[in-house]
Amino acid sequence: MTPPFLWLTDPVTKKCKCHPIVKFPPEGFDKKEYIFIATSYAKAAQVLPKIYAIAAEKNLVMYDAETKRSFYMDLVDNAYIKLRNRQQEIHQVILKEMKPLWSVRRIDSFSDETEKGAAYVVTIRKDPKVSFEERNEKFYECLSQNLRSDEELICEDECYTIAGMQYTITYVLEGYKKHPDRIGFVVNGIPHTQQLHRMGADQACRWMSGCSETEKDDIHTRMRFTEMMNAYPNPAQRIAESVKITKWQRKQVFDIRYSGFGYYGSEILFHIVYDEDLCRNAENISILKIEEESATFILPFINDIYPDFYKRYYLCANHISSEMWIRILNRLREAKKMILDDTFNPVLKPYINRFNLYVLADHSDPNGFEKVDKKNEAQFVFEHRYEVAYLYDVFIKWSEVQLETYRYSDDLMFNIQGP
Repeated sequence: MTPPFLWLTDPVTKKCKCHPIVKFPPEGFDKKEYIFIATSYAKAAQVLPKIYAIAAEKNLVMYDAETKRSFYMDLVDNAYIKLRNRQQEIHQVILKEMKPLWSVRRIDSFSDETEKGAAYVVTIRKDPKVSFEERNEKFYECLSQNLRSDEELICEDECYTIAGMQYTITYVLEGYKKHPDRIGFVVNGIPHTQQLHRMGADQACRWMSGCSETEKDDIHTRMRFTEMMNAYPNPAQRIAESVKITKWQRKQVFDIRYSGFGYYGSEILFHIVYDEDLCRNAENISILKIEEESATFILPFINDIYPDFYKRYYLCANHISSEMWIRILNRLREAKKMILDDTFNPVLKPYINRFNLYVLADHSDPNGFEKVDKKNEAQFVFEHRYEVAYLYDVFIKWSEVQLETYRYSDDLMFNIQGP
């Protein structure tokens, strides 16, 4: 084998670009030798990448004395490589043994410091000679018989999960083709099949081809939300539900996004404050993003309970205790009742003055949009009272789900942040 440090030899001068020396720790420390490497600043850019590669290949710790940084397993993500290699091996087996197939499609993936994972939907074609029940049994046998000694096949949540060291690979079996109507799984070692009362996962992914990049990002982001994983532990069902949410958002009068962290524009953000005690990663937290103009129907009532909000509106985090958040929800319930049952009450007038009523205007009007009579705004709100009440329902429901999901936290906080 070529000695590693020959990689660092100048091909022209045949001289090494650095000087590796074997050294030992000072007295009082374990006599474990280490390699000390010296080079010039001029050659550092050529030497360091090679040293990193050697350290990664040989599973060594590297310490950079100049920057005072240590590196170990930082350059090569071995867990991810294991996942990808194993996934390719299993897919080859599935493609060989589960014919006729329609598709094997990835529907989810996750990665953290301790574990990597991916989820796939296997959609089969119809075989007139073999029932779906028999195909499901064959799939179970296919996975069971191709496990490694350090892997386990877990059959839960109507899916099959291969759990190895630092990785999990989940499969959902559906049939048939473009419009699947059944799913196969195993319960207590016994294969089961049942009707699929939802959109197929492959079908959901194909529907996404007509989505904007923002919609696609949101659909995938929702797959990791704690409340979504709790409600829909099967990843195929979860992506189908996530697609349904996008379809629902498109129909709303108000501009609402059930989204995650990342870039945002002129939206008001509502979310819990991330804490490691609450969930593993910030990506597990959902954010309700309401366009600024649409949020004007909610913010005045929030300001009743949290009167500093308008002073800390732009790009400011406003951390609010769960107890105060519950008071905000109760205030919105009162507002909803008044808008539905007592729209012309003078108490509502200062709030209506803050509403951007043009959000509710009918933009399909041939004259541009439905006109808002400034002298009779209460009448306009009355005509659109059910749309406003529904906005409050959405906000309250999202909040209730957060309170329930993180009910065991003693110091749960919510954040409101402006554009």
